[in-house]
Amino acid sequence: KWRKVMKVFMLGGYGGVGLPGVKLLVKSDLVSEIAIAGRNMERAQQAAVEVGDKAIAVQVDAADEKQLASLVAGYDIIVNSASNQLALPVLHAAVRAGAHYCDVGWGQDFIAQMNELAAEARGAGITAIICTGISPCITNLMGVHAANQLDVTEQLQAGRAWVFQGARSLTPQNWLENPSENLAVLHEFKDFLEWMFQVAQETERRTVRAYQDGRWVDVDPIASGLEAPLPLGGTVTAYPYGSYDPLFDSLP
Repeated sequence: KWRKVMKVFMLGGYGGVGLPGVKLLVKSDLVSEIAIAGRNMERAQQAAVEVGDKAIAVQVDAADEKQLASLVAGYDIIVNSASNQLALPVLHAAVRAGAHYCDVGWGQDFIAQMNELAAEARGAGITAIICTGISPCITNLMGVHAANQLDVTEQLQAGRAWVFQGARSLTPQNWLENPSENLAVLHEFKDFLEWMFQVAQETERRTVRAYQDGRWVDVDPIASGLEAPLPLGGTVTAYPYGSYDPLFDSLP
C-alpha cells in the first residue's frame, strides 16, 4: 500500500532523463526523500547537492540484484531511468525488496520480457508500471484521454514528429537515392537513420511492427507512408517506425 509520504529510489537519477524527474518529484509534498542512485558516485553527489535537502546520493551497480535489493529496502518505489538492459534485474530487486517499480523503457522485446514478470510482481504485492516515457507511451495515453472526451471516436492516430528543414517535398527514399543532392537533408536525418538502423540490428528485422485496425502487422517503413492531417491545415506524410507500447493491446 502507498504511504501518505513516499521515499523514492531513482536509478540513473543524475542522467538526462532521471535528473529532471528528480527535480519534479522533490517539489511534491508526497515525497519525503529521494535517492539519486547510479554507478558514478561523484555525479550522484553533485546532483544531490543541486536538488537540495530531500535528496541523497547512493552508489550502486544496478546489475547486482542482491546489492540493489538491500539498498532499496525501506523505499516505497524504485524508478529505473537508467537503461532497458537493467530493467529485469531492477524489477527482480524491487520484488525482493517489496518496492513498487516504474521505468521509462520501450520496445516490443522489452515489454514482452517485462510482462513475463507480471505474476511475480503481483505475488509480491507490488505495482510495476513500465514504459512511462514521453513517446510513444505518455503521448498514447494523451490520445486515449482526448478520445474519451468525444461521443464517438472514428480514428486515433499516434505518431512522432521529426522535422527536417527543406525536406517537405522529399521522402526517405529520395534521401537515400540522391545523397549528394540532398546532403543537408541527410545531415538532419542522420540521427533518425542511425536510430532506426540500430533498432533494425537489435531486433534483426527489416520491417516494423505497426498497430492498425486493432491488430499488429509487419509493414515496410519506407513504402507505408500515411497522409496525416495537420491541426492548422494541410497534411504531412508519416512513416511507421519500430516501436511498441503496452497500451496498444488494450486500445479499442
